Amino acid sequence: MPRIVAYSLCYQEGALLCLAIRQVYDLVDEFRVVIGSSDVRPKGHPRGWWAQPDDTTSEAILRAMPDPLNKLRIVPGRFKQWTDKQAMTDAALEGITDAIVLQLDADEFWPTELLKHCLSVFGTDPHIDSVAVPHVLFWGDCEHICRTGDGSDVWFKPPRLFRLTPNRRIRHLMPALVDKSTNTDVPNGCVVHTPLRHAAWIGDARVLRKRAFYVKGRGIPMFSVEDWKNRNTLPPDRVLQINVGPMTVAPTPEEYLPPADLRKEIEKAASLPGKL
Repeated sequence: MPRIVAYSLCYQEGALLCLAIRQVYDLVDEFRVVIGSSDVRPKGHPRGWWAQPDDTTSEAILRAMPDPLNKLRIVPGRFKQWTDKQAMTDAALEGITDAIVLQLDADEFWPTELLKHCLSVFGTDPHIDSVAVPHVLFWGDCEHICRTGDGSDVWFKPPRLFRLTPNRRIRHLMPALVDKSTNTDVPNGCVVHTPLRHAAWIGDARVLRKRAFYVKGRGIPMFSVEDWKNRNTLPPDRVLQINVGPMTVAPTPEEYLPPADLRKEIEKAASLPGKL
C-alpha cells in the first residue's frame, strides 16, 4: 500500500480541523494543510468580491495540536489570497507522486472503521482509483440532520480518496482524479455505503458565510436568517432550502451520532468565531 497523505484547505477552521485530524491520525502518514482564503469569483462578479480577512489564528491552533509523530505540514502562504481552491490543492500536493490521497475537509468527520474500509478498497482492487463517500449533514448541532426532500438521510457522494501517480492531479471542486496528459477524468471509481459526518451547518458565523456565498455569489435560494435563528422552534415538516436542495430537519439517527464528548467538541469548534 502506498503512503497515505491527507490534504486540507483551511480558512478560520483551525479548531475544527484539529478534531478532524485527530479522528484519522493513526491511519494517515502525513497531513498537509494550506491556510488562507480563495478569490472565488462566480460569473459576473468582479475579482475580489469574496476576498476575506487574513486567517491569523488557524496556524497557531494547528501547531498546538498534539502531533507525536510529526505528521503535520503547513504549506507556506497562509496570508496569501489564493487564486482559487485548485491553486491551494496544487500547493498542498506539490511533490506527491505516489500515494493514496485523502481530501480531508475541516468539517467532515470520519469514523475510524469507515476510513479503514475505504483504504482497504485500494489494497484489494488495483483497478480502483478513487473512492466516493456519502455525507450526512448536521443541522444546528450534532443531534439534528438535514433530511433530503425525498426523505433520505444521505446527500451527495463525492470522491474523497484518490490513487495519485505522477501522471495524475486532483481536481478539488467537483472532486475527481484527472489525467494530466488528456485533462480527462480517471473513471475507475467506486462508492461505499456508510456515510461520513458533515458539520457544514453548525455555527452562526459558518452559516452566515455560506449563505453569503451561495445567495450573493451563485443566486441559489437559501433559508432565511430568521429561519436559522428560529431553527429550534420550526415545525418538523417545514421545508427549507440549502445549497444542495430542499430539506427538512430530523433527529440524528443513533448510527450517525458521534460519541457525546466529540459532539460537544464539534459544536464548540464549529461555533467559532463570530455570531449572526
